[in-house]
Amino acid sequence: MTSPEYAAERWWRAGRIVRFGFLQYRADNPPRIVLAAIWPRLIFQTVFWVLLGFVAAGDEGARFAYVGAVATVLTLGGLAGMSDVPVDDKYAGTYSRLLAGLTPPTLVFFGRGVAQLAMSVVEMLVAFVAAGLLSGQWRTMLELVPLLPMYLVIALTMSAMGLATASFCVGKRAEVAIYNAAMYLVILCSGAFIPRGTLPVLDVIGSVLPATHGLLAVRSALADEPWLAELSLEAAVGAGWLVLAFYLFTAQTARSRRTGSDSFS
Repeated sequence: MTSPEYAAERWWRAGRIVRFGFLQYRADNPPRIVLAAIWPRLIFQTVFWVLLGFVAAGDEGARFAYVGAVATVLTLGGLAGMSDVPVDDKYAGTYSRLLAGLTPPTLVFFGRGVAQLAMSVVEMLVAFVAAGLLSGQWRTMLELVPLLPMYLVIALTMSAMGLATASFCVGKRAEVAIYNAAMYLVILCSGAFIPRGTLPVLDVIGSVLPATHGLLAVRSALADEPWLAELSLEAAVGAGWLVLAFYLFTAQTARSRRTGSDSFS
């Protein structure tokens, strides 16, 4: 097979993997479930955080909480949802079939995860608009519209951590505990609701977690302060989690092929 033909085949396979990810997402999350359960939950959750911020610190607290709550919406699809991508093979018993395929399992997981990333962004936008209107934060919502690309960087970083989190689940049979712990760490330590500097230990943990630097960039931009350095740090954190995920999945694949064991058992 010539090089152009080989490249075309690889792109075709990549497209099929991504397409399968969307089909799998639709099968696991039918539109009626999304509309009746997932989206309302995220909207009311965001409104709850805003009301809690108002109770704690008035109008400024509500504004602070709204900016952070929009980012935490990404923990459901971007972190927990992305973690489910490899775990699905564990439950379906299909991991051994991936080992025999032409495309490395690591790239299969990344490709199938595109659907989770895309849908996490959709969920964020739904909560952004609906909760902004319901909680009276429409002025803040309008101010944030030009800054939505920053939230997209956070979405990418969150998804990268989701993949890395899934790699820790392999062989542990503790995926729910692991990715839920990761979600709550992000909510607690990212500065979404607890201002940076309140508890130094949270700041230290949050410095290597998604959303922390991205939210600092968003808040700096809202205050007309420099934000590029923080956004760059957010991208660097995401790259670090992505490299960790790639390394761990690749190592697990090599071990499985060497020992003949199923890493998901």
